[in-house]
Amino acid sequence: MAANLDTVFVVVSLNLDLNLRRIERYLALVWEGGAQPVVLLSKADLVPDAAALARSVEEVSPGAPVSR
Repeated sequence: MAANLDTVFVVVSLNLDLNLRRIERYLALVWEGGAQPVVLLSKADLVPDAAALARSVEEVSPGAPVSR
């Protein structure tokens, strides 16, 4: 639990378990709480096309910066 957060980092692994709907739900929770979400993509070195996966995440994350 936390209070008075301005920024929340949503850390997601770019593995076979990547679920765009889950990311959307996390972002909705963060925005509902009044904070600014930032999506951090981890394990980009373990997937063959991390750039394509990152673009997919960016498409479902309007208004939230995405970094890998």
